[in-house]
Amino acid sequence: MSTIAEITALYLASMQNRPVTQREFDAHVDANESDVTALDGRLDTAESDITGLESADVTLATAVAARAKELFFQNKAVASVTNGLTTLLSYTLPGGTLVNDGDMVIIETEGVLLNDTDLKLDAITFGATVVATRSGVADQNLKRWSRAIVVRTGAATQLSHGLDMATGAGPIYTDATPAETLSGDIVIAYKGQNQTDSTNASVTSRYLRVTYVPVGTYTTS
Repeated sequence: MSTIAEITALYLASMQNRPVTQREFDAHVDANESDVTALDGRLDTAESDITGLESADVTLATAVAARAKELFFQNKAVASVTNGLTTLLSYTLPGGTLVNDGDMVIIETEGVLLNDTDLKLDAITFGATVVATRSGVADQNLKRWSRAIVVRTGAATQLSHGLDMATGAGPIYTDATPAETLSGDIVIAYKGQNQTDSTNASVTSRYLRVTYVPVGTYTTS
């Protein structure tokens, strides 16, 4: 925009019914060019800010994606057989997945129980270790939901805790210390069993989900 003095000069020229002098015209042009230059500078700054925000968004999205990764999801109905402990669903965790102390997997399952008075068991196992279970309870025609977290504390040591709950019933807590060699493959499984007789389908799976979460900062102090 022109300055007040320049606008005044142009106005006076028009009021005096005379042509604008070259000096007045040049001053007006110079002022406009200065305004355009300033506007270009502001646009450059705005474009730089937008580029910075876009870069920050990409960095944040990459960081979030690196924090958690779903490794496996299976939605499948598999029924337990007689009174044997039946593997309903399973996933093989590749060796070397849990590389750093503090890396962990979150295991989540759900199953449906037969509508009878038989005692029933369901469990999540991490290798040879039960990390979540509910057993010795009839739980007629109910759903059971389980979650276990297994955290690496060493190349062949882990800590785990799990919850197993049925519809309308309180959770059962399981605390364990698996000792799987993490450089090798490890089978994660959801299992079911009739603990009373040989009735089939006492426990039927609904799904198994396994999520990997890398450590942020790990400390023992």
